[in-house]
Amino acid sequence: MGFLGTLISGGVGGIVTSVSEAVDKFVQTPDEAAKLQVELLKIANEQRAALLASADSYEKELTERQQNDLQYGTPLTKNIRPVVLIYLLIVFTLAGVADGNLDLFGHHFNMKPQYVEATSEFLLYVMMFYFGGRTIEKVASAVGEAWRKK
Repeated sequence: MGFLGTLISGGVGGIVTSVSEAVDKFVQTPDEAAKLQVELLKIANEQRAALLASADSYEKELTERQQNDLQYGTPLTKNIRPVVLIYLLIVFTLAGVADGNLDLFGHHFNMKPQYVEATSEFLLYVMMFYFGGRTIEKVASAVGEAWRKK
């Protein structure tokens, strides 16, 4: 579960539970407790809706920014995905070949595990974003073409 899911399920719900338990100590009648619980749940649902709307707005703005970069940007902004992918592939390949096989001025070159892990994760994310993004772009284009023909 991502950050937003954790925040929505645990954060807001956990706050409502904590507040509800604290207020139970001061509420005198069951009717007051029921009314208060309904109000707290209403507030929690409003907060969940606001968080979801915020996440949706963020995704739309990110997509718009990427489209603007592709439409009006410089050659670097238009080609940033393949450039980053090529760079990470080169770094990962060179590090893999040189790790344990290279002596520099009497020092044996060994790549630390945290750098291997970080580089491989960056490479994985970039590949997913690059190829996933390209696939989505092609599918959206094909669906748009089919829709226009009808």
